[in-house]
Amino acid sequence: MVDLALLLKRVLKISNETKNHHEREALLALIDKRRAELQTEARFLGERIYAEKPTAFADRIHQYWQSWQEEQKIEPLAAH
Repeated sequence: MVDLALLLKRVLKISNETKNHHEREALLALIDKRRAELQTEARFLGERIYAEKPTAFADRIHQYWQSWQEEQKIEPLAAH
């Protein structure tokens, strides 16, 4: 996976040394497009993650924890 911020920085640094500005501009446009796509995807994922109220989320995680703790008590006995 490429870190687009680092790629952008590198392209801008190298682009001062190259004469082909059309390729540079095309690459910069692709980087910007991909960053926008990733930001949109992250926003949708964030909306799903934060859709639940904090108290409800904490209660759900607590229930998962309790269930897992109970499983840990039973599993060693089942192995014998």
